[in-house]
Amino acid sequence: MNIMSVPVTVGSVPAGPLPSRILSLDLTIKNPSSLAICVLDAAWRVETGDGHIIATGRLFREAGPTIEGMQDGYAHLSIPMTPQALSLIEERRGGGDVVIHAFSSALIAYVVPSTDRPILSQPSYAQFDNRGQGLVEHLIPQSEWVKLLSAMQWSELELIELPSRNLRALPIVGRAIERFEGARDCYRRGLWAEAMANCRRAIEALVKETTGEDDMGKSHAAITQLVGEGPRAEAIDDLLLALSSFLHLARHEAQPPVEITPTDARLALHLTGAILAYLGEPPK
Repeated sequence: MNIMSVPVTVGSVPAGPLPSRILSLDLTIKNPSSLAICVLDAAWRVETGDGHIIATGRLFREAGPTIEGMQDGYAHLSIPMTPQALSLIEERRGGGDVVIHAFSSALIAYVVPSTDRPILSQPSYAQFDNRGQGLVEHLIPQSEWVKLLSAMQWSELELIELPSRNLRALPIVGRAIERFEGARDCYRRGLWAEAMANCRRAIEALVKETTGEDDMGKSHAAITQLVGEGPRAEAIDDLLLALSSFLHLARHEAQPPVEITPTDARLALHLTGAILAYLGEPPK
């Protein structure tokens, strides 16, 4: 089967927030023919650089019905970024760049001039590519991907839904949330030890802002001030101290030094975020 190769280039890569959460590859399509062409249909399979499928379907939207001969046309490849797709990407990029591979199967017809009106030729199979072999490849640098994650309102830890409004209403917790957001930013950038260190600073800020003393030995006083006296406060204090011990593994002066992994940083973020969320809405 003879398959036409249609060259494309990838321009800007905008992203949208919830509820749609779409990553769009803005494509410039080169029409190598002297005749205008019309894209009748195009099915896509979008993968990570190592071959894991992110999305499939008719994800293609053209800016116009035809592309004139020897001219450029414009289109958008709209990739739905589901939580599953984003988790797949985040697990594999390891704080680095993101590589998108997109494969297409299209039907294209030539627009044949006529004395009456233009007519379409019999459709031909085609593939869009910028690397040959029907592959559209695009690398998104790590620094740009971090901005796109923010634009898509992705926390990369969607199990943690911090009740930010309630937390920010408590000045004693505000600095802790700022430190936690710093930890999430470090995680996005692949700075695992720094992410854990910021989690530790979030817990320390919680204690300091609550008690007025920069002393983790005052954690019990901080907890009782937030949730009241009783066995619940005792248990949360024990949990906080155990978490603090784990977070101290990321200290540069720790001996022997511990190599912090993405799994360590993820656990630190989950636990720290869960405690802050709990303290934002303590039981009545």
